[in-house]
Amino acid sequence: MSHSHFDGHQIVIVLNHERMSIVGKTSNRYDDVFKSHAVSMVVEKGRPIGAVAKDLDVSEPAFRRWVKLSYEPEDSPTIC
Repeated sequence: MSHSHFDGHQIVIVLNHERMSIVGKTSNRYDDVFKSHAVSMVVEKGRPIGAVAKDLDVSEPAFRRWVKLSYEPEDSPTIC
């Protein structure tokens, strides 16, 4: 197990079945790097959204939104 700090978060990495947990979150705001790594656990590793959201202590609706946004092109037109 290894401990380190990243942008106000204590990161605990458990090398058991590729499980990674983030503990000691100090706020409900997440930077783009955190979101990108979290989304990659679903998109690249195929982990279930609910499981990753729970492991990272992120609300599942917010996490689903991050995953959905990761699939949308950045320059897609907005329909009003």
